[in-house]
Amino acid sequence: MIEVAVCEDSEIDRGMLEEIIGFLMTDRGLEYNMTPFSNGEGLVAGYKNHPFDLIFLDVMMNEIDGIETGKLIRQMDKNVEIVYCTSSSDFAIAAYEVHAMGYLLKPYEPGRIGAVIDYYVQKHPQKNQNYIEVKSRRKSLIIPYKDIINMESDNKVVYIYTTTQGIVKVYNKLDVFEKELSDDRFLRCHQSYLVNMNKIESVENDFTMKSGDVVPIRTRNLNEIKKEYYNYIEYRGNIAGTTKRLKVFYDKVGGDFEVVKRRLIDEKYVVRFVQCFKNDTAFNELKKALNEELYEKAYLCAHTLKGSSVSLDFGKLYKASSALTETLYNINHNGEDCDKILIDKQFGEVAKEYKNVINSMQIIEED
Repeated sequence: MIEVAVCEDSEIDRGMLEEIIGFLMTDRGLEYNMTPFSNGEGLVAGYKNHPFDLIFLDVMMNEIDGIETGKLIRQMDKNVEIVYCTSSSDFAIAAYEVHAMGYLLKPYEPGRIGAVIDYYVQKHPQKNQNYIEVKSRRKSLIIPYKDIINMESDNKVVYIYTTTQGIVKVYNKLDVFEKELSDDRFLRCHQSYLVNMNKIESVENDFTMKSGDVVPIRTRNLNEIKKEYYNYIEYRGNIAGTTKRLKVFYDKVGGDFEVVKRRLIDEKYVVRFVQCFKNDTAFNELKKALNEELYEKAYLCAHTLKGSSVSLDFGKLYKASSALTETLYNINHNGEDCDKILIDKQFGEVAKEYKNVINSMQIIEED
C-alpha cells in the first residue's frame, strides 16, 4: 500500500491532481491510500501520526510555502519522496535542496505524472503493483495486472495475452485465475475468456480489444455482460452531446477542449472541474484584497486564479489574470510603484473574463 499525500491550496488543482493520480495508480494496479491537504500546516501537523510514502507538494501556498513545508517534513522523515508542483521552474534549485524526487510543472499532464509514479515504483519495488506469478516453459514470470489484455482457456491450457510479454502459455484452469484476479477490471465474459476491461476498445456482440483482437461474449448473457462493462466505465449515452457542448463552451472562454480532455483523460472529469470552478474562492478573495490594498495577499490570490485558469485552459481569463499577477509581483518583489489605475484596469479585465466563464457554464449544464 502506497500512502500518498496531495498538498495544494487551490481546490481545483488539488482535485485534478487527485483524479489523475488515482486513475494512473489504478491503471497500474497499485494499491494506494490518498489524503488531501489544503495547506502545509495541516500536512506537517499530523505527519508524525500519519507518515506518507509519496507527497505531491505545491510550491506557492499561503502561510508556509511548499519549500518550507518540505524542509519541515525532511526533519521528521528522510525517506519520504517529495514531488513539487508549480507553474514556474524558478524553484527548481530550492526543490533540489529538499532532495525532491520530481518536479511537475502546471498545467498537470497525465503523462508526466505517470512517469513520476513509474519512477517511484522503480525506486521502491516493495511497493510494487499487483501481479500474478506464473510458470511458463519452466520459467517463473511476473505479470502485472495492468499488462494483462485477456486470457483464453483451451482445455488444460490458459493463454495470457499481455502488452509486454506477448502470449504466455500456462498449464492451469481459467477458474483459478478468475479467483486470483480479485480486481474489478477483470470480467469473465465467456466460459473460455476473461478480459481486462481497461483494454477494451468497443463492444457489440463481442469485445474488440485495443490490441485489435476480438474476444467473444457468452450469447445467453450478452446484455448482462455488456451492462457490467458499461457500469465499469460509467458509460453515458449522451457523451457525444456533452462533447459538443464542451467545445462550444471552450470556444467562448478562449480555450481548447481537446487539450483539456487529454489532460484530464475523460469528458466527465472536464465537466466536473469546470463546474468546481464556481466554488473556487480565489476571485472573491482577490477582489477583497485589492479593496483593502493588501497587495501581497492579492498577488497570491491572482497567482492562484491564474493557475486554475491555465489548468482548465480558460485562455481569456488566464491572459487577464497573468497580466495582473505580473503587476502585483513587481510591486511586492521588485519595488515598483503601485499604479492603482493600472491595477483597477487589469482587475476589470479579470472580472470581465471571470464573469464570462461563469455565465458560459450554462452551456454545459443544459440537459
